Amino acid sequence: MLGSEFVDKVREYLLTVGEEAQGVAVIPCNPEQSKHLETARMRIFDIWIDFVNLRCEEYSENSRIPTKQKFGTAEEDAYRRDLTINSLFYNINSSLVEDMTKRGLY
Repeated sequence: MLGSEFVDKVREYLLTVGEEAQGVAVIPCNPEQSKHLETARMRIFDIWIDFVNLRCEEYSENSRIPTKQKFGTAEEDAYRRDLTINSLFYNINSSLVEDMTKRGLY
């Protein structure tokens, strides 16, 4: 699901529990500016959170800018991260932090 779709679901949930979503915005992709991914964001309890879809990417040689993106699995998304802590996922169903790469949690 796209980040904009997920932020809508979070906003709906917050309304059901009597909270208000603040600062909801969608930042569209703009490949000409090396912005290849739509990003949704909102403020929850005074913390800004970005929402994007899980993805996998391909790169040309010697470049950090993705040449191709597609929807991916949580594992594919974790392995493309450049910092180990960015590859940790919080599972809202089990209330556990998950390390798909097995590189961050021991």
